[in-house]
Amino acid sequence: MDKCREAFEAKYRELNPNDKCTLMANGNYSGWIKQAHWWAWQSRQAELDQAYADIETFAQAHQRECDIRVQIANELKEKDKRIADLELALTQIKSWESHPKNYETDFGAWGLRDFYRDLADKALRGEHEA
Repeated sequence: MDKCREAFEAKYRELNPNDKCTLMANGNYSGWIKQAHWWAWQSRQAELDQAYADIETFAQAHQRECDIRVQIANELKEKDKRIADLELALTQIKSWESHPKNYETDFGAWGLRDFYRDLADKALRGEHEA
């Protein structure tokens, strides 16, 4: 006997202590009222099963959303670190502390601009040296 039928019979006996839940060989109950109650019970059980399935689906979706939020937070922290590194590089440029040696002869005016643009791009992409 399945759990659904056992639960039905236990509840039926609780509500109707003087009545027996007699199950016939064909799988139906002996009285039409008991059989109607059984069909109603099965219908409600299907609704409950669907509700439990929906709850599980929502729980999984919530977990996926939480995982995505954690991933986004981690990506934002990494981006913030790259921005801070870029700000440090720009501060060094502003104070002329990070020019390469021989920048006047090796780079020229345009080469120096390209050097610092590449330095900033690397910092934003996270390719800076630690």
